Order: sequence, then structure tokens, then C-alpha cells
Amino acid sequence: MRLNVDELWDIDLIWYAVDKLDRVIEFSSGGDGKIPDFILESAENVEFLEKYFWDAFKPFTEIKYYYDYGGGTRRKIDKYGEPQEIQHIKKKRYKQLSKIPLFIESVDLTSKGIYCFYACPRDPNGPLINSYRIVAEPKVPLFLSDLKDDNVKRILSNQRLNVDVSTQNIILV
Repeated sequence: MRLNVDELWDIDLIWYAVDKLDRVIEFSSGGDGKIPDFILESAENVEFLEKYFWDAFKPFTEIKYYYDYGGGTRRKIDKYGEPQEIQHIKKKRYKQLSKIPLFIESVDLTSKGIYCFYACPRDPNGPLINSYRIVAEPKVPLFLSDLKDDNVKRILSNQRLNVDVSTQNIILV
């Protein structure tokens, strides 16, 4: 079944792709992020991959960086976030972050080697349109070739983006 983009307004759709080096990436649309046509083609594929990476796939690496974009009006929001190692996040900030589902989900998926990005339809420091910003980066990335499930490999090989996750911002056209 095809997803209807009009019905996805204000729904945080989780979707997966691979970059040009075949590294697995997770995207959270945040309800207003651009979603590629190859994702909209199959609700079944979206659900299948989400279930696979949450339930069947086990953690194997540490998180290299969590990118903290701030919180609240008193904190300066940096365009690229502040890359921090999880163990070095101040106790008070960690307590705040641990109440945010995006943080918990990103930590979990990144421990599975997946780069996590979140939608940023407009950047506070500039007009980045249809961009996704990095949230968390694994020490050891998960590559398409690392996957054992042929169905997952088939789906992801058709969900390829011509981007490099190391850029920290991915703009979808």
C-alpha cells in the first residue's frame, strides 16, 4: 500500500535508507520533513524495516557522538549541534535528554551502527530547506553488506540516497 503524503502531516514517520557508501541511516520526519517517493511507495516496507531494526537487530557498537541542538530559549542553538560523547554529557543535561523520546530512540538505534537524522525544515541559522540534521553517530557504522536478512538488503538497496552521512546535514531534493 502506498503512503499518502497528505495523511503524514504532523506524523513523525521513521524511515531508513543507505548513503552512497552503503551506510544505514534512520530518518525521523518530525511531521513536516520531506519524505522521498521511494519511501511513500510502500507502507509495508516502512513498517517491516522499523520492526526489523527495533526488534530483530541487536546493538553491537558504542555511540561516537550525540549532537545536542540545545533545549529551551536560554541555550544557544548551534547550526550543527554540539557533538558530545554520551558519557561526557553533563548529568543535568543527560537527565533532561533522557526524557525526550528522540534521544532514547537515537541512542538505541545508533548502538546498532545506524546514523540517526531528524527533520529540520528550516534552520535557525539559515534557510536550509528540506534538510535532516544528524542526531547521533555510531563508532562502527552498519553497512548494507553487514545485514543478514536478504529482504532487508533488497528493500534498502532500493532506498539509496546520493549523500554522505558525514556531512551532518542532508538536504533532500
